[in-house]
Amino acid sequence: MILNIKVVDRHNGFSPPTNIFQILAILVLLLFTLFHFGIFVLHLAGFFKYFIIIISTLLCVGTFVLKCVCTYIDPADPEIISNPFSTYGHAKPIFNRAKQGHVITDDSFCQLCSTTVHRSSRHCSHCNKCILRFDHHCDYINNCVGKLNYRYYVALLVISLCYCLCIITTILFILVCIHKDYDGFLMELDLPRVRIFGFHASQTLFLVIAWLSFLFGLIVTILIANLTRLHIYLIYNGWTTWDYYCRPRSDRHTHSYWNKTTTDSLPEADNREASSGEVNTESGATFTTLPRQPPRSKTLNCNLNRNKTSPHVNT
Repeated sequence: MILNIKVVDRHNGFSPPTNIFQILAILVLLLFTLFHFGIFVLHLAGFFKYFIIIISTLLCVGTFVLKCVCTYIDPADPEIISNPFSTYGHAKPIFNRAKQGHVITDDSFCQLCSTTVHRSSRHCSHCNKCILRFDHHCDYINNCVGKLNYRYYVALLVISLCYCLCIITTILFILVCIHKDYDGFLMELDLPRVRIFGFHASQTLFLVIAWLSFLFGLIVTILIANLTRLHIYLIYNGWTTWDYYCRPRSDRHTHSYWNKTTTDSLPEADNREASSGEVNTESGATFTTLPRQPPRSKTLNCNLNRNKTSPHVNT
């Protein structure tokens, strides 16, 4: 049985609840931008200053736009959207893999979405819906990453990495100039003292802020670079993040999406009992895997808008 607790699926990353990491990512982007343009760009001169301003602005806007795009796109399997008998957009029970088995049966029928989905789809417990070519659920965009928004996600990683590199390179350049010849550095800028957000400040305070900003930026850059490297590797092999972490190594190549005969597209594809996506593990109900349901009809459909009881819910 499936626990009789109803949760409405999330359409995209802007749907509640908001993830704390989503807010953290926005704050880090704003903090980087504020310090970069409010402190460090002010201590550049000549052509290099305007070059950095133009490049930084383009990268900053690109990062923000791509983040919004990745958050806004609904990566759900088109089958659960187009099928009038699916539970997409309606309340559905919470699923517990540890207690209940697997939400998607061997023949790709999702028992929560009430629809036959693509072989590459997985049911995400965070979004409570099936995601086409499920890659992973990203807390930083508060949305699933799948076939429909994966290209924008990879572009977001690349643009974010370039933006971080631009920022830490600028900070490092200024630190080298200050340590090499502080007076000559100020003379070239025609400034009596260094400035922080337009106000004159001591050299010590400026150096502390610059070094902390550089170290923090370096850590963020390394993390984004490592994630970008991983996805380049996955793209090269035609795998998803789920394939990489959840499939046996010997089985990954047979599921490469660069391969036109991938087993995900064959009728005798992998056993879905071992390949369901993320599911919620908070409920404590027990579950027996349901067999493939017959073609959906109005008599079998669970019309949640009319408060009918789902055939999969034990009341």
